[in-house]
Amino acid sequence: MQFPDKPATHIPQAFHVMAKPAGAACNLNCAYCFFLKKERLYPASDFRMSDEVHEAYIRQLFAAHQVPEVTVAWQGGEPTLMGLEFFRRSVELQKRRSAPPNPRPFPDIAASASSFSPVTASARKTAASPRPTARRV
Repeated sequence: MQFPDKPATHIPQAFHVMAKPAGAACNLNCAYCFFLKKERLYPASDFRMSDEVHEAYIRQLFAAHQVPEVTVAWQGGEPTLMGLEFFRRSVELQKRRSAPPNPRPFPDIAASASSFSPVTASARKTAASPRPTARRV
C-alpha cells in the first residue's frame, strides 16, 4: 500500500459519526461490552453531553455535510439515559439547521432500549425525519 506524500485535499461530501451523549454510562452490565471499562478513564465525569457541546455538535455536523440528508446518530453506553428532554432538544436543534437549502436530519439511535418507555417511544414519532430509526443492540 502506498501513501500520498501530501494530505488529501478532497473533502468528503458526507460521513457518519455516532456520538455518545452519555459516554460510557449504562444501566446494564453486558459481558460483551467493551465500552463500560472506559468509564474508569474519566473518574470526575458525569457522562452528560452539555447543552453547549450538544448545540455545537449539531451545528458542525450539519455544516460539514454537502448532501440532502444528515444522519444524527446517538450511541452509548446507553444514550437514552440522557432523558427525553435531551432528545426533544436535539430534534429542535436539528430542525433549526435543516431549513432549506440545508440538509434534512435523519435521526438514528443505537440503544439497548431498556430505558425506552411509552413516552419515549411516542417522542420518537415526532422526530425531525419522516423515517427515524432505532436499533436495539
